[in-house]
Amino acid sequence: MVLAHVPNPTSIHFQTNRAPLTEAVIDAVVAAAAASLEELEITRTAISDAAMEKFAACRRATQLVVRGDRRIAVQNSSIVAFVRNCPQLERLCVRNLRKLSDEEIRVVAEHCPNLRHLEIKLGSAFDGAHAGIAAVATRCPLLQHLDAAYSHLTDAALSFIAARCVHLRYLNVEHTRVTDVSVTAIARWCHELRYLNVTGAFGEVTDQAILAVSENCRQLEALHVGLTDKMVTAVSINAIARHCCCLRELTVTDCDISDVEIELVAARCPDLEHLDVSVTSGTVTDKSIIAVAHMCPKLRTLNVQYTCGAISDASIVAVAGHCPLLEDLNVSETDGAVTDVAILAVARCSARLEYLNVVGTGRMVSAKALDAVQRSCPDAHIDSEAHEDESD
Repeated sequence: MVLAHVPNPTSIHFQTNRAPLTEAVIDAVVAAAAASLEELEITRTAISDAAMEKFAACRRATQLVVRGDRRIAVQNSSIVAFVRNCPQLERLCVRNLRKLSDEEIRVVAEHCPNLRHLEIKLGSAFDGAHAGIAAVATRCPLLQHLDAAYSHLTDAALSFIAARCVHLRYLNVEHTRVTDVSVTAIARWCHELRYLNVTGAFGEVTDQAILAVSENCRQLEALHVGLTDKMVTAVSINAIARHCCCLRELTVTDCDISDVEIELVAARCPDLEHLDVSVTSGTVTDKSIIAVAHMCPKLRTLNVQYTCGAISDASIVAVAGHCPLLEDLNVSETDGAVTDVAILAVARCSARLEYLNVVGTGRMVSAKALDAVQRSCPDAHIDSEAHEDESD
């Protein structure tokens, strides 16, 4: 076994193993690493509850990451058993389709006072009690990173965090139950905030909260406010552009904005790397995307999906020519406004491209143009409709 050649390992990652981890493997790992292991990551690898509990002997662990799908057999109870024995834990990430209960979160908080990074899903049993998140807020004041996306997080719970975890820098509450109330509280108390994702609030997060963020969180680097039923408008995005000049990521999917705001972002935020203006109903056009191309040369990701034909070859050619770091481009469902002209420009200029989506461009993007992209960027993944072979 490789562990025989690695004395006192501090980090072990099991990633995408086809066979479950056997008892013999776990026993060997624990025997070799119990006194030294600091980081344990189990990603898309089946492991039994008994095996997971054996890792609790690694009391020096500061990081535990469990990610996977239905093949992951481990129960929350065995993860909690691990946590009980690792008081130095600073990072806990549990993303294996199992939601943690209020009581399980309380145990984590009780035993991990140094917790800085928490990435979990909160179960429905959590509703109404809030004891778990209240315990995190009270016992884990060093918390800087909270990701509770796609779970039952509510205003009451997030308000506890806002009041006690004032050093919070990263907050992902995508598709949760939070509203202006708790997001505004975060803005007022957590002035070090760098990353905020409130996508999927569907009208519950509005200009009120985003204005509070712009006024209080001047070091913000990433803002994702998609799918807000157009309750986030030009008013707050304008304020973000004026006050948060460190911005690197902006998602405004389905927001009520126009070229004016995107041009202001381009002028005020030259380090912009990610821009998503999808589903903006034609109010964001070539004019502002060309401005981004000229003023934001570090751009890596651009999504102009469902922009009603308002974004065309002109702006995509400009992005390809002026943004050499471009890695991810989505021009799907652009009503025929993006054609081979733009895609061939991408093939010529975007050597770093990793992903291209041209679904829904009709027959305006040909197989030949996509072949040119694939030749220039052989590792790029391309999502496209079926194209018939074309002759010269």
